[in-house]
Amino acid sequence: MTAAPLTPPATTALADLAFVLLGAARELHLQHAHDPRVVELTATEITVLRCIEDHPGTTPAAAATVTGLQRSNLSAALRVLAQKGMIERRPDPVDRRSHRLHPTPAAAENLIRLRAVWTRVLQEALRDDLSGLEETVALLARLENGLGEVRRPGEQAPTG
Repeated sequence: MTAAPLTPPATTALADLAFVLLGAARELHLQHAHDPRVVELTATEITVLRCIEDHPGTTPAAAATVTGLQRSNLSAALRVLAQKGMIERRPDPVDRRSHRLHPTPAAAENLIRLRAVWTRVLQEALRDDLSGLEETVALLARLENGLGEVRRPGEQAPTG
């Protein structure tokens, strides 16, 4: 199925959306320092950890596919996440030569703290006007899923 050509205003609005998303993500990432108990993670580490939290027990190969990272970049992120106590590698019960990735309780605690920082920062940035929030979250979730499908058509999420 081919998408219908966009009119110039829609083209501009979609490009503007991409710029706003990138800018907002950068600004939000800068806010982690507001809670010294939050373990600092790079954008790549957050992406990998989110994949592992969404799919506990996933394999490194499946995580690389879902995140779109090259195996070498994923391996580096996994090494750092393990050093920071955010993930653990467990032997694969079927194939002892392989291992499965699992988030740690420290990762869950860090996520709770991070979500609290993000909630406070976003609420302040929006000046407590949360109108349209649910629709925006739904749109952005649809966008994220659609972008993933475009990048890896026909592939399924990793099993855990």
